[in-house]
Amino acid sequence: MKLFGKLKYVGKSFGAVSLTNNKIYDCVGYDEQGWVQIVDDSDEDYCYSATSPRPLDGSSEGGKWEPVEIYDDGLQKLFDKISTQK
Repeated sequence: MKLFGKLKYVGKSFGAVSLTNNKIYDCVGYDEQGWVQIVDDSDEDYCYSATSPRPLDGSSEGGKWEPVEIYDDGLQKLFDKISTQK
């Protein structure tokens, strides 16, 4: 699996094997529509919103991603775009 970067999840932890507050995750994919593919606490890769990662069922308010290391220009552009939308 190609590693595009490392992202820190900041927000309410959710799910026994999903995302944990202040934990750094590997980003193994992304798309320009605003999704990042993350190897989460289950050790499987799942897609999460790049702007507001949270469970699809709305059971948690979720949080945000903070880039720690980015190895891909496209992923950098995605987060640059997100930061200018705030």
